[in-house]
Amino acid sequence: MKVIYVAGCVLLWVLRILLLPVRAGLWLLGLAVDFAGSVVCRIASSLGTIFLIGVVLSRAWTGLSDALFLEGIVIGILMAVIPRALSILSAELIAGIQSLLRKI
Repeated sequence: MKVIYVAGCVLLWVLRILLLPVRAGLWLLGLAVDFAGSVVCRIASSLGTIFLIGVVLSRAWTGLSDALFLEGIVIGILMAVIPRALSILSAELIAGIQSLLRKI
């Protein structure tokens, strides 16, 4: 019984050492996703804001219909929300994988 315990401890130690580069790679991937996500979110937020301003000005100057006005508002909001949601989702996915590997 003692032999099985020692063999399991040695195997766990070897597995932890083999997974160390994977954990480091996930850490770097998390940093890259955080940076790229923040850049994309800033760009998308700026474009969404410009789109919303354009829709509001079109409504004021040209008498845009109610349906097109509401569609423009929704599209402008989605332009800012979807990239942020994808950034948060990918960061949480990477954090979840890291926490699973940390339990080993």
